[in-house]
Amino acid sequence: MQIWMEKRQSTRQFKTESVANSVFDRIDDWKKNFEFPHHESIDWNAAVVKEGEIIHSTFTGLVSKYIRVTAPHYLMLSSEPNDKDSFLIGFLGESFVKLMTELGIGTCWVGHSLSDEFAKDDLGMPPNHRYHIIIAFGIPQTLEIRKKIRKTKEETISDLKDGDRWLVDALRSSPSAVNSQPWYLYYDEGCYHYMMRRPKVLGLLLKDKTIIDMGIGFYHIYDVIKAKGYRLTWHFESNKNKYGEQILTFKYFE
Repeated sequence: MQIWMEKRQSTRQFKTESVANSVFDRIDDWKKNFEFPHHESIDWNAAVVKEGEIIHSTFTGLVSKYIRVTAPHYLMLSSEPNDKDSFLIGFLGESFVKLMTELGIGTCWVGHSLSDEFAKDDLGMPPNHRYHIIIAFGIPQTLEIRKKIRKTKEETISDLKDGDRWLVDALRSSPSAVNSQPWYLYYDEGCYHYMMRRPKVLGLLLKDKTIIDMGIGFYHIYDVIKAKGYRLTWHFESNKNKYGEQILTFKYFE
């Protein structure tokens, strides 16, 4: 498992002070230069909201009481709509979480519902985009790393290629909405099948966020494979079986 995955901590308590300007510069550089398989298939944006108060004012109503995360800054993720956009937004967003974790910055995915009108008029979202989700970030109040509650290996994967425990450990370290951990892997005929488990009632209500979670989880797989120096191919390939709904298949090789 990558060091950043072990250090990554969903932080809900932030100091009020701003991060250094160099952090904003690194985020901007990352956004300009980050490429990945399928990156040309989505028109996306990650907009930094430096003045967190503009987001704080939108936490209203009963639901917001439970999802509210007050941070000095936020990263708003949006894209032009297509059938893979939520998955790829999760994938892209977790790459920013990696960057900020390595810079010592705390983060938290926040499934807050902002209207497209607000995102366009007040946050500068491109007119052809739809809003997906925000990531709160800032200096955490504590550096303590809590023990993460995760499903067992058996609940995460069916068959595993010999020596691939590191792959499962990377996936199991991923964050997800209400800690649902919706992913499932199995190995068959020379490739891995990346599945989304059949959702329970809450999962049905949060399906768009669940697909974002699937993108987050796959970024962990992608990053650990790349860190080991392997090449990776992956293809979106939808079908359903006893494990759930398949999102894609992938294989890695030297």
